[in-house]
Amino acid sequence: MTRLLIKLLAVFTIFAICITFVMGQLAQSKADYTLAFVSRADNNREIWLVDTDTQILLNLSRHAEDDYAPTWSPDGSQLAFVSERDNNSEVYTYNPTTGQLANISNNPARDNSPQWLNTGESLIFVSRRNGSGAEVHIIDLNTGEMQNVSRYPGDDFAPIPVPSAADNTSLVLYTSNREGNIETFIRDIVSGRAINVSRHPADDYQPHWSFDGTYVSFESTRANGIETYIYNIDDETLFNLGLEDADDYAVDWSPMDDVIVFESTYSSDADIYLYELATDTYTNLSNRDDHDKNPLWSPDGKHIIYVSYTDGAGDITLYTRETGEIRNLTQNNLDNFDPIWSPDSQQIAFIARDTNGSRLAMISINGGDVRYLAPYHDAIDTLIWKPK
Repeated sequence: MTRLLIKLLAVFTIFAICITFVMGQLAQSKADYTLAFVSRADNNREIWLVDTDTQILLNLSRHAEDDYAPTWSPDGSQLAFVSERDNNSEVYTYNPTTGQLANISNNPARDNSPQWLNTGESLIFVSRRNGSGAEVHIIDLNTGEMQNVSRYPGDDFAPIPVPSAADNTSLVLYTSNREGNIETFIRDIVSGRAINVSRHPADDYQPHWSFDGTYVSFESTRANGIETYIYNIDDETLFNLGLEDADDYAVDWSPMDDVIVFESTYSSDADIYLYELATDTYTNLSNRDDHDKNPLWSPDGKHIIYVSYTDGAGDITLYTRETGEIRNLTQNNLDNFDPIWSPDSQQIAFIARDTNGSRLAMISINGGDVRYLAPYHDAIDTLIWKPK
């Protein structure tokens, strides 16, 4: 009788495990993975997806080697990332709906820094496959056709396609050391024409497009400290955005107009400033004695988030453009940092860290409690929200 009970208990346990597994698989198949991030939960860098409504998690890379630099396609149907699983860095794509994983760079040389072109049918990335340094390449995902668009001795880094609102959508922004220092370039991938927009012996880096591709901003060491310069593509003029005798950096362009938010040490401690090109006016938004950093516009252009530091710990702070109101959203006695906006401008995801590690968190712009979307990880970075 005892043996029979033991056998029945074993059968029941196996059945329960199977049911749990099947239910977990069904839940994952129905999940709407809206946020990607990189985690060191398994002692290496891996890419995870989370459904921000149900908090269902998926480790999409599941490999002993590092996977990092995720980026969503414009329609949110695929994710591109870099993997070290082939004994070098390769660019992979992943389809969350089908689970299909593909090595699209597939070369013994190192390939990295993937970004999607606006059509979602091509990827731009950096490759060393031609033996003359790191060069910018484009691959058509439908045909597999590969194009080297930089073709110059030296290293080219971090290509950024022009926003879809631009008149000329064939432009790509990148940095290069081809002239002996780091310069910022724009290249037309159709005509092949390249323009050095920085043109200075000092290093010029961290370029950004304006919302409609009319301007390019970049950081420069050509004066004392770090200053931000703005290049007008139409008339090819350059001017210094920076405030006098200060470091000015961490620029983000409004998605609606030519208004810039940036970080500056003009008032001793770093504050968040707003600059309007049309009126040539500056506004100190944060104006505190402590450090404020990492400003970021909401997709609808109505708000700015940034991190306010007090005694070394960060809080996620919200600025409303129309009213000028500033609100501390977190106030949770944790170190909160690296905030990003949801596509509908209603939610903010960020990293919350304490002595136990880092957690992926989210909060509404209306305030309320912080929601934790994942358990503690050793480290989390590169939060990327899926486009609408």
